Amino acid sequence: MRRTPCAVPRSSEKSDYTWEWEAVSPDGTRLYNSSEITTDVQPGQTATGESPTTLKTSNVKINVTEFDRSKSW
Repeated sequence: MRRTPCAVPRSSEKSDYTWEWEAVSPDGTRLYNSSEITTDVQPGQTATGESPTTLKTSNVKINVTEFDRSKSW
């Protein structure tokens, strides 16, 4: 099982994060992709996606394909 990618904020403000990621096999085939959102992340806190994924292929590469940060209100 792999955990989705995580973010560690470098801002001094509380932040919201969204990101899209994909799991790619050694031959370049996309096996899985998903989007994550984490809200109200405090400065210095690690934000981890909440969607564990089980893949039956070894040597899978995880690519973050989009990443956005916005200020929490």
